[in-house]
Amino acid sequence: MFVLLGINPRIAIGSSLVIRLLLDITGGVTYEMMNLVDANLVIILVISGCIASLLAVKLTRMISEKSLRIFLGIVIMVLYKKMEN
Repeated sequence: MFVLLGINPRIAIGSSLVIRLLLDITGGVTYEMMNLVDANLVIILVISGCIASLLAVKLTRMISEKSLRIFLGIVIMVLYKKMEN
C-alpha cells in the first residue's frame, strides 16, 4: 500500500511502530490493572526490544530504499500466504 501511495518505506515503518507502541501501552496497562503482568518478563522484553530497535535503525540506514521496498514486499507476500492457509 505504501508503494502505491508513494510513501518512503522508512516513514511507513516508523509510523507503524509509533502506532504499535501506543496500542501495546494501552494493552499493557489494561493487563496490569487485571494483575496479569509478570514484571520480570516485562523488563526482559523492554531491554531486548530496545536493543533490537537500535540494531534495526542501523540496518535500515545501510539498506537502500529499493532493497527495503523489495524486502517489505516479500514479507507482506509471505504473511498473506500464511494467513491464506
